[in-house]
Amino acid sequence: TRWITDEIIVTEPDPVIQQTDNCASYQIHPRENALWKGNKLIYLSHKSTGGLIMIYKLWYQQYLQLYKRKIAEKTRESYARIETLIEPVIGEKELEAISPDDIQAALVRVEETAGSRQAQIAYALLHAAFSRAVRSRHLERSPVEAIDKPHHVSKEGRVLEGKDWELLAPVVSANVAYALMCFAGLRRGEVLALQKADIDFKNEFIHVCKQRIRTKGKIITKTPKSE
Repeated sequence: TRWITDEIIVTEPDPVIQQTDNCASYQIHPRENALWKGNKLIYLSHKSTGGLIMIYKLWYQQYLQLYKRKIAEKTRESYARIETLIEPVIGEKELEAISPDDIQAALVRVEETAGSRQAQIAYALLHAAFSRAVRSRHLERSPVEAIDKPHHVSKEGRVLEGKDWELLAPVVSANVAYALMCFAGLRRGEVLALQKADIDFKNEFIHVCKQRIRTKGKIITKTPKSE
């Protein structure tokens, strides 16, 4: 078996690396999977036993491609934001080398950067990805199993008072969208859907009859949630 890409040539069967003028030749086990990323073939390093090493970053990409193909675009974007916080901690580590302490360090980073609720989502994401790695025989056991789910402390909201409005006034008065949301109670999607025809300047009315929302990766216009 021989794959040729823009960057590398991959051949078999012995794990010997040779350097040519324009590219390197990597000999890998023919029964193991290689991961395509765009038009590049991402190969995985060899273990001393002749098997392949899977690092977390590549496994996560493969996990999404194979097992999370139908998740909503909004969910995928949320996962991507969390993954940017996780990858600096464990992204380049081999799956088998990742310890519970590494997982905990990643969750601490997420919580310190994005809050405890996002840390809970990160925990669920890591739990699912590593459980799948075990089932796919990349790991014997998941390091996430040794970690407790992060605790989310909800904070009780409060009503804005006079001094709060004084602080908000310079920001709100300089932005029509903020003013409509703060003083007229419009939702973000309702503000985004407003058109000139919806504004009755003579009688000083704003007609809110539609909203802009994202569903299945597309922006659509529909009626508001309530009158």
